Amino acid sequence: GEAYVTGVELALAYKPAPDWTLFANATYTYGQDETADAPLRFIPPFNGVFGIRYESPSGRWWVEATEVWAARFTRHAPDDEQDAGFSRDPALGSPNTTTNKPLRDNYDIPGFWITNVRAGWKVWDDGRHGLDITLDLNNVFNTSYREVYSQRQKEAPGFGAVLGARLTF
Repeated sequence: GEAYVTGVELALAYKPAPDWTLFANATYTYGQDETADAPLRFIPPFNGVFGIRYESPSGRWWVEATEVWAARFTRHAPDDEQDAGFSRDPALGSPNTTTNKPLRDNYDIPGFWITNVRAGWKVWDDGRHGLDITLDLNNVFNTSYREVYSQRQKEAPGFGAVLGARLTF
C-alpha cells in the first residue's frame, strides 16, 4: 500500500532578562494510508510544552515550571477500534459494545494540560568533580489524563516527585 506522514515541529527560546528564559515547543503530525483512505496508526495529536526558567546569577541553582499539553485526538485509524488504550477500562482488553465500551463513542481521546515544576542545585563543582541535586514535581495538580498510544494504555500517573543526584568523579 501507499501512505505518507508529514508534519512540522517548532521550538523557540527567548531571554527577556539575563537570568530568565521563556521556551516552547510544538509538534503537529499528519499520517494517511492512501490505499485504505484512512488515518495511519500511532500518529499523535498536536502537542507540545512551554515554560519559564530562572537560573541564579551564580549558576549554582535553577528552577523552572512547564506546561505539557496535547490536543484532543480526533483521527483514529480503523485498527484503533481493537486497541485496549481506546476502551473505558484497558485492563479488560479491546473496546466492545457490551462489557468494555470505547472511552468515547467516536474513539476520540481528550486533550490535557499538565503542570510540572523542576529545580536543581549545584552542591559542588571543582571542574572535574561535582555533585548536582534535582527535584522534579510532576503533574502538580494531579490531573487525570490519557496519552494516546502510550505503552501504559490507561490513565497516566497522578502527582509524582522525583529526587535525583548526579555525582561526577
